[in-house]
Amino acid sequence: IACLNLKKTDKVLEIGTGTGYQTAILSHLCLEVCTIEIHSNLLNKAKQRIAKLNLKNIIFKLGNGAEGWQNKTLFDAIIISAASEIIPTKLLENLKNHGRLIMPKKNPSGDQRLVLVKKNNETYSEKELLSVRFVPLLNKNI
Repeated sequence: IACLNLKKTDKVLEIGTGTGYQTAILSHLCLEVCTIEIHSNLLNKAKQRIAKLNLKNIIFKLGNGAEGWQNKTLFDAIIISAASEIIPTKLLENLKNHGRLIMPKKNPSGDQRLVLVKKNNETYSEKELLSVRFVPLLNKNI
């Protein structure tokens, strides 16, 4: 999360709500968190946990995170909590100019590296940060 240099004014998209732990942390670091989870049981449990914490700046969505937020909303930062060989195009389209995206990227060898992507106009720079191990990004359209 620190690599994203989040500001209190940032709007963040989280792909993979999971238990809601990271979602809760993000909610304290930025203005708004939009989070997508593909598994309804995980999403419902995360919603319950977040409700107990009385956090009001989180919007939940059940769906395929690889498809992005889908309503032309642009985000200052996107954090993907699952590994993929490619950075989903729809997520890059959800990124504001000068926005940042962080995700575990799977190499052909099977190794995973945490990568930080920065958008500058219509170009993207990608920087590998460190070796990681995440679950695979589920994409219903593949």
